[in-house]
Amino acid sequence: MSQHLFKTVITALSLVVLSACVTETTNPVFNVGPSEEEELANYLQLTTGYLEEDDLVNAKRHLANAAEIEPNNSEISAIWALIYTREGEMDLADRNFRHSLRIESDNSQARSLRQNYLTLIQFYNLGHNPRSLLIGASLEQARENEERARQYGEILRTTFPVSAEYQSYLELISNWCTA
Repeated sequence: MSQHLFKTVITALSLVVLSACVTETTNPVFNVGPSEEEELANYLQLTTGYLEEDDLVNAKRHLANAAEIEPNNSEISAIWALIYTREGEMDLADRNFRHSLRIESDNSQARSLRQNYLTLIQFYNLGHNPRSLLIGASLEQARENEERARQYGEILRTTFPVSAEYQSYLELISNWCTA
């Protein structure tokens, strides 16, 4: 699978999964700065913003700052894995996904990102093409696994948006929604 394809898919999937909330508070009377928790949230929001803009240099810089505040943070490890995936460093990506889940095994965000990553690896190993994605979505629909079918559809949308297979997928889900 080409580097561009991985970057496109990971960008789309990360935008779907990643979200951060920043709360900024200041107290002019005591001149208190943001807490470490607030700084961490700020760095993670900046990282997410830079990932959305495909600016990996700044995303990595802010993520490294976040990691200095909380080195054993499951979310930070999962985002490192996304960055490594986008850079084509699959061994480092897998290592960080595993580390993220070791830190917090019930982290649904990390689990979802890793599942998307494993789906990408599976298609990479099978010779990824739009037909195989449509077949995967159809099979998952038959199994009534809507989330998984939509993952295949998201990959189709981001990598093959004008393909006949993507149009067939749209038809498939419209039929599913009306059933």
